[in-house]
Order: sequence, then C-alpha cells, then structure tokens
Amino acid sequence: MATGPHPDWRTRAVFAEDFGYALTEVISVGGHALASFLDRGWLVHSQATFRSLGDLLERAALAERALPTRDSAGQRARRSAPDETPQMDDETRRLLQEMAVERGRDRHHRLTIGELFPDGDVVGQWVFSVTALSDDLMHLLPLVTDALRRGDIRSMLFHHRQLVTRIYEARRLVMAAVNVDEIADFARGLLALRGMVDLRAMYVGEQPGDQSTVEYLYKDMRHRTVHYMWVGGDELRHALWNHSGSPAEVELTESGGRSRVWFQWVSVIQSADLLGDIGRSDALELMTRRIEAATPIATTWLFIAPLALATHMQRLGIDFEHLRQVRDQPTG
Repeated sequence: MATGPHPDWRTRAVFAEDFGYALTEVISVGGHALASFLDRGWLVHSQATFRSLGDLLERAALAERALPTRDSAGQRARRSAPDETPQMDDETRRLLQEMAVERGRDRHHRLTIGELFPDGDVVGQWVFSVTALSDDLMHLLPLVTDALRRGDIRSMLFHHRQLVTRIYEARRLVMAAVNVDEIADFARGLLALRGMVDLRAMYVGEQPGDQSTVEYLYKDMRHRTVHYMWVGGDELRHALWNHSGSPAEVELTESGGRSRVWFQWVSVIQSADLLGDIGRSDALELMTRRIEAATPIATTWLFIAPLALATHMQRLGIDFEHLRQVRDQPTG
C-alpha cells in the first residue's frame, strides 16, 4: 500500500480491498516458508505486515474512499482535468500514516517520522525545516573554517557561497514564524535568544516592503550561487567587463594520479560576490558585514534547532529519550 499521495494510490486501495484477504494469506504462508529456510526474523516481519493489512481492511472501506460515485460523463471529464485532480482525503491520509507508524514500531523503531511530524502539523513542519537547515549548516561551517586555515581560496569561496545561500533561504522560516499564528506562538522566544543574533531583526525589514539586513548582505550572492548569469544578459556582460584587467590563467595540478583544472578567472569574478564591487562607495563596509554576520547567524540557527525540537516533542508528549539511536536492535 502507498503511504503517501502516490499517483496511483486509488488503484492500490481498490486492489487491497478486493484482494486484501487473499494477500494476507499469501503473506502469512510466505512468511512461514521463508522462516523455515532462512531465519525466524522473516516470520516476525511477515506477521507484522499481516496484522497491519488486516487492521486496515477492518477499519477503512478503501475502495469506497478511492472511487468517486458514478455520475455523468461530463462530471467525470471535469474531475479528470489536470488542474482538478482529486486529492487523497484527510481521513485516508491519517489511516495510512497510522499504518506506516505501526510498521515502524514492528521494526523496532523507537520513534517514527509520522509520530514526530504528524501530517498537517505546521509547527512540526517548521521544526523539520529548522533541523534541515541546521544539518546543512553543521556540514558547511567546518568546511569554510578548514579552507581558510589551509589558505584554499577556491574551496573557501565555494563553501562560503553555499553557507550564505542556506542562511538566505532561511528567511522562509522566519517569515512563517511572523505570518502564521500557530508558528508565531511556538517560535516567538526562539528567534530572539539572549546572547544570540535577533533573527527577526535580521530577516524582516523595519517597514513592510523594506529590504532586510540579510537581503541587503546576501541576496546577490545567493542569486549567483543558485543561478548562472544569463548568457547575453547585462549582468554577465558587466561582470566580465568589470574585471577586464584581471589575469586570465589556468592552474593545472595532479594529486593521487588525477589531474585538476582551475579556471582562475571564475574565482576572480565569484570573489566579487563575497568582497563586493570595489567601485561602490560602501564596498569595504559591505564586505566586512558580509563576512562578520554569516557565522553568528549560522551559529544562532544551530542553537535554535535542538531547542525547537525539544519544545516540539514536549508539545506532543514525546519523551526525548526516544530519539536515541539504538544499534543493537534488528532494523528489518
């Protein structure tokens, strides 16, 4: 059975109801057969699947949920239009998620994603997004620091641009905490931790429509990291013209039997995203602020992630101990 909005979930649902009890027999007999030839673990897993499928068949009229009532050809045609594709209803989603959670428990998972992030819970979605951001930042920060220590400018520029892109994209998390009441109540204290960067002040302009500090510092760098400049456009034309006097060199290196080519003019132009346009009157100030702000902002998000997760788990009544990874249990 599909456990999410799979494109053919309706077909699977009807099949499961019409042939479900026959499937349970196949699962049961097959599990016993595999257990006799391999090990008892196959029997345990097959019986867990047997129970889950049987429970689903008892609780939900799958075919009735999946198939629309018979109606006119015109109504069926309108319903099949690309922009009016029928969606899985909330009750079916809930039942399928419960089934997936039960399978996870049968496989000895102490905690499942379905339990930690219930379907439709916007606060849970916000917490997930914060942890995803934290995961990226924890990977990138040491890479930037290591490249600086080694004096590897090429690597430093690359990883710093990735870091800045994640910092910039985190504005979606702040705006959700500002505009969605349920998230605002949850995140209010997290965005302004004592001794850390006030993220709301960094990501939200003083007046509606004003550019935020993060946008001022990193918008252009993020844009050029995510998108290559348009060929034939003014942006690329100006970038090349602005560095007309810089050296056009290629560095060839060999390491471990592999050759590497470094087109140094790329780094010359990309470094302008970090250092700024030296022709601007505020170039030095902008460069300093870009460099000095990135690490404190990233560090603040790293502090927020475990606090947000712990608060979210307390809100759901989940013991934090359940997050501990257990390696001595079978994983299925």
